[in-house]
Amino acid sequence: MKTFIILFAVLACTLAKETMVNLADKDPRVLQSLFKSFQHAEGRHYANAQEARMRLKNFRKFVGDMAKANDEDEGVEYGVTFFADLTEAEAQQYYGFGNSTAPAPEVDAPAPEAPAPEGLQYGSASHKHRYNSAKHQNTCGSCWAFTTVGMLEGWAHIKTGQKPLLSEQQVLDCSGSSNNCGGGWYYEALGYIKNNQHLASASQYRYENRKGSCRRTSYGNAMPFKITGVYKSRGDADMASRLNSGPLGVAMDFRNINFRGYWDGVWSNTNCNQWPNHAITLVGYTSSYWEIRNSWGTGWGNQGYFKITRRVQNVCQIASNAWFITTGSQQELEE
Repeated sequence: MKTFIILFAVLACTLAKETMVNLADKDPRVLQSLFKSFQHAEGRHYANAQEARMRLKNFRKFVGDMAKANDEDEGVEYGVTFFADLTEAEAQQYYGFGNSTAPAPEVDAPAPEAPAPEGLQYGSASHKHRYNSAKHQNTCGSCWAFTTVGMLEGWAHIKTGQKPLLSEQQVLDCSGSSNNCGGGWYYEALGYIKNNQHLASASQYRYENRKGSCRRTSYGNAMPFKITGVYKSRGDADMASRLNSGPLGVAMDFRNINFRGYWDGVWSNTNCNQWPNHAITLVGYTSSYWEIRNSWGTGWGNQGYFKITRRVQNVCQIASNAWFITTGSQQELEE
C-alpha cells in the first residue's frame, strides 16, 4: 500500500491513503487539527473568521485532491504544501513564464559533448551538492529569473567549486525581460547578463518579491565566469548532451494541479502537454528521468527538486524551450 505522509513543524503523522480520503470528507476534527498545524508551519494569519472558513475549505479540497492523486499515480507521492489553502488566482501567481513564441535557435550553436553513460545520474539526487538549496520566488511570477540564476549558480560551482548566491532581483530589475512579475524569458535574461558580464550577489542585491529600479552599478560583480553564448537546445537527446557540461533553463506545462502537491517520485503523467507556463532549472538526468530544481522553496517536492520521466519525448513540453549557455573563464571576464 502506498503511504501518504504529512509533515509539519509541530505535528507529524503517517496516514494510509484511505485515511486521507476520510480526512477530506468524514473527519472534520482531525482535518481541523492538521489545518491548524499547517497554519503554524506556513505562518498563515487570516483576517477574520470568514477568511479562515474559506481557507479551510480550500485546504480540505487540496487534501482530497492529493489523496486521489496518490491513489491514481504510481511511483509518485503527494502531500500538503504551501499551495494547500490558496485560491486558484493566488496559486497562479507562483508561475510566470513568457507567453509568446521563443525565437529560433542561433545557427552557430556549438556541437554538444557526447552523452554521459546511462545511469551516471549526472546532476541528479546524488549530485545536489553542486547546487544551493532551492529558493522561493514567492508571489512574484519570476520563475524565469530564478531559472536564470539557478543555471549560473550551477555553472559557478562547476567552474570554481564554490556555490555563490547570485541575485534574482538584479535580473528582475535590469534585464527588461517580458512582464517582470507577470512572466518572462530566461533566454532574454541570459542575453542581458552576457552583454553586461555582471551579476551581483544575492546578499547585496536582495530579492524583494517585486520589480524595482535597476541598481546594477551599485554592486560589484559576483559571477566568476564569462558567458560566451546563449543557445536553444534541439530536443531531448540534445538536452541530455548539453547537461554533461552544465545546467539548462527549461519550461514546462505545470497546469496539472497535482504538481502543487508533489513530494517525491518520478512524474510520468502526460496530462500536461499545453504551452509551458513555468520555468525551472534542468540539472541532470538518469536513464529514466530528468532532474529539475524548482523555485518554490525546499518545502515543495524533494527539498525543492522534482523528477519527470525521460521515457516520453518532450514530456510536459520540457524540450520546447530548453536553453543553454557556453562559458569562458574568470580571466577572460577580466580582460
